[in-house]
Amino acid sequence: MLTDEEIIEILYEWNFWRREQNTGILRKGYVERLRKYSKAKEIIDITGVRRCGKSTLMKQLMKDMISRGTGNEKILYVNFDEVLFDAELSVELMERIYSAYQKYIYRGEEAYLFLDEVQNVPKWEKWVRTAYDKHEGRIKIFVSGSSANLLKSELSSVLTGRHMTVEIYPLSFREYLTFKGIDVRSEKDAVIQSKKIKMMIHDYLEKGGFPEAVLRDDSATLLKQYFDDIIYRDIAERHKVREINVVRNLALFLLTNTSKYFTYNKIKNAMQMKPSLETVIKYVDYLDSAFLTFSVPIFSYKVTEQIQHPRKTYCIDTGLRNAVCFRFRENLGQLAENCVYLELRRRKKEVYYWADRYNEVDFVVKEGLRPSELIQVSWNIEDKYTKEREVKGIMRGMEEFGLKSGLIISENFEGMETIGDKKIVYVPLWKWLLMIESQGVN
Repeated sequence: MLTDEEIIEILYEWNFWRREQNTGILRKGYVERLRKYSKAKEIIDITGVRRCGKSTLMKQLMKDMISRGTGNEKILYVNFDEVLFDAELSVELMERIYSAYQKYIYRGEEAYLFLDEVQNVPKWEKWVRTAYDKHEGRIKIFVSGSSANLLKSELSSVLTGRHMTVEIYPLSFREYLTFKGIDVRSEKDAVIQSKKIKMMIHDYLEKGGFPEAVLRDDSATLLKQYFDDIIYRDIAERHKVREINVVRNLALFLLTNTSKYFTYNKIKNAMQMKPSLETVIKYVDYLDSAFLTFSVPIFSYKVTEQIQHPRKTYCIDTGLRNAVCFRFRENLGQLAENCVYLELRRRKKEVYYWADRYNEVDFVVKEGLRPSELIQVSWNIEDKYTKEREVKGIMRGMEEFGLKSGLIISENFEGMETIGDKKIVYVPLWKWLLMIESQGVN
């Protein structure tokens, strides 16, 4: 059993008590959001795929707090991925860690606790609830994890009404540019650097946005390791899965077919090992819960129709997808659509697709009870037949949902077209990702 002194020695390596910590390149938007949430009394749970930057963001927030006057000894960061804690991961260890911190570092009542990869500790949520209730708001608690389902089930069952969630994703295109030394703060900045930015959108679609991978030349090797870690650690180990090859092949199938329709039966029939339908459903849920994939339903006011129709699949990062999947050709249209989906999630949009017998709309954004926005993604909209298909689809969608305008995102085409009483706005992908206003966009 670790002694109090050994615990403090381990913690010392991770904390700001008497040493600087590497906080990487600032992700300003997330830090500002976390700072805002830190003023609330609720526990803040930070979720996201493995290696997307949750730990670094915690440290960036801690550094920000210290720069604004919070004493560094008031802040405790615990990394439950620390190998020296592996043999003792338990609620009892959590209590001994906090006790040692109070004994040797900070004896005051007000403190900030950052518990990283907390899902590694069995029944962690009970200790967090006890600490939250016992200290009545004097302790602000942040927890992070790489599994959506585990955190949701634990937080909802034990911490109902006591927590707020912040989802973290790999770098947005704006953040990617920052990591590459291109700072875009205004439309003027974008115009001046537009040639360079247009080149970078291709790199972004190819290499993705995992922070460490963006900064390394051997990004494909690193991304393959990320994929293996997610399969083995966040799925196989966490869910006690023995059929690891089935999970791996299922993941590769979904990543290869990103932006395409799937049904559970189609996946089952495509798999060489022929898992049961129940196994396929369960494993797809595991992949979604680890933030590796996302399953998007059709928009319908009837739940039965949502269940009966195929879903569309997207992946957490186009770079990871490109690194692990065998590709016959480059399909920028698929990658661009995936990129738009991820950005909509970053913007906290509720997203569906829509289709009838002859037409399709890539994204239906729902606000309240009804659709508020329709988006098509087509890399080469200047091709005559492609444009006719995309316009027909979005016009039919506008008729279906009573909307007056729709958006088509492509590589470079920009403008506006009025057809009858309806308006179609065309925006280049790079501009839409940077949220720069285009003609006709309010």
